[in-house]
Amino acid sequence: MSEVRVRFAPSPTGSLHIGNARTALFNWLFARRHGGRLVLRIEDTDPERSRPEFEAAIVEDLKWLGLQWDEGPDVGGRAGPYRQSERLASYRTAVERLLEEGKAYYCFCSPAALEAQRRERLARGLSPRYDGRCRALASHALTGREQGLPVASILYILGADEARGRLERALGASAGTLPASTEAS
Repeated sequence: MSEVRVRFAPSPTGSLHIGNARTALFNWLFARRHGGRLVLRIEDTDPERSRPEFEAAIVEDLKWLGLQWDEGPDVGGRAGPYRQSERLASYRTAVERLLEEGKAYYCFCSPAALEAQRRERLARGLSPRYDGRCRALASHALTGREQGLPVASILYILGADEARGRLERALGASAGTLPASTEAS
């Protein structure tokens, strides 16, 4: 059996709550039971709400609970960095590779246009989902970018699902933003 690695990835947008503590405890117990490692990764992908003081409080609370992690922002490890905001370069490289391989494409739809599309589908009794209107742009390279359109998000193609059709996932927004992954089936 390969080494067990579990992670606890709190978002530093507020205090540690009971659900976070429970998840951290269960992951710690599982790692210890199987001789594995607990990784603390800080999900600071919401720059407007993430605060260093919340991160410090979460770390302090976890220590108060008696939980010790094997890898994390304060102890290092072999798979760092351990804050999402510090991993942007590796994410950009991966996104560029997906784009080059045709496994992802740019979406130029504004948030207002996407919200209108969502409302229209709901009004028709359909589940809200992206209709893929920018997918065809991928076939002729970066047409939208060449025209100076702002990139709203980058979607990558997961595959197909009989019940839900084509599955895609949005990767954050334009260059410089943190990766947030949202399903866009």
